Amino acid sequence: MLSFRRLKVLIIVFSLAVPIPTSAQDSEKLYQKLDGLSAQQRQQVLVEGAKKEGSLTLYAVFVREMIEQLLAAFSKKYPFIKTQFIREGRGEALADRYLTEYRAGRHITDVFAGGDNVVLSFTEADVLAKYRSPELKYFPKDYKDKDGRWTTVFISEWAFGYNTRHIDRKRLPKTYLDLLDPYWKDKIGLDPLPNNFIRGALKAFGKEKAQDFFQKLVETQNIQFRRGRTLQVQLLAAGEIYSSPELRLSLLKELKQKGAPVDYHFAYPFVVTLAAAGAFKTAPHPHAAALFIDFVLSKEGQQFLVDREFTVMREGMTKLDQDGLKNMVPLDLEFRKNSDDLVEKIAKETFARRSRVH
Repeated sequence: MLSFRRLKVLIIVFSLAVPIPTSAQDSEKLYQKLDGLSAQQRQQVLVEGAKKEGSLTLYAVFVREMIEQLLAAFSKKYPFIKTQFIREGRGEALADRYLTEYRAGRHITDVFAGGDNVVLSFTEADVLAKYRSPELKYFPKDYKDKDGRWTTVFISEWAFGYNTRHIDRKRLPKTYLDLLDPYWKDKIGLDPLPNNFIRGALKAFGKEKAQDFFQKLVETQNIQFRRGRTLQVQLLAAGEIYSSPELRLSLLKELKQKGAPVDYHFAYPFVVTLAAAGAFKTAPHPHAAALFIDFVLSKEGQQFLVDREFTVMREGMTKLDQDGLKNMVPLDLEFRKNSDDLVEKIAKETFARRSRVH
């Protein structure tokens, strides 16, 4: 039986078989020509073209305030480009919106910024342009498409969080597998659908070892299931749960700075998910789109994110400590594509089912 996600992908692929209206612009033709130009010639072509276009439209999932500030910084550098954005709170909603417009022949969007679920949908639908930004060379291979369809602008980190009043630092797990120690019974909180926790273990330990670990964990450790990672961090600070292996590092840092009795730890696998940007094949303003991608990947654009406490992967700008880098396991797109059905099955049959039993 096809999973919902696979069925949805097949529907998208089938619907995209409809010919694109001839009015659609193919931005890749421009980007191919740029590859043979010097840096100075390339910038001149993009700036002159963007001046004629005069506009840029971004579809994004990020926090509204951050999008506004990022576009303001871009506009300061290129004041002749009028920017606008449309934000969706969920990646699935953003992908559905764009693909619906695409199928209807409405090509109004130049670039996107969103999480790996958005990137996966757009990659499978083959709507992203190959754009080899000169900034690509500064990003590790696990954090970009080799042809420039998308590049990671920052990462979201899922760390092991714990309440410092209830957990002995000397007992912190080196790996997820250490959570099977009797010490951790009654001390672990999880979302009923802990997808990133599952993905991390599958990638780190392999299918058989990971599935055996999951089964033993739910059978022996009396997991406290609470829906929502933000709620879990709040419960952690209140001492209602003592630890969780799948919490947003940014939220843990924020509460720790405010004096809450919480801290974080980089147990292996330290899972990171990707937030990326890319240009669409049918971008109506392809010159402006290229300038935006260059900007957000540049040292200047990446510093903008670092200044706002985001973790970037551009060479020389990553602030993670050695433990974090050593234990980091990025959930790359190829792994996501090949494992999502299994992750969905494990989440429902092992964790969600167990949460209802309790």
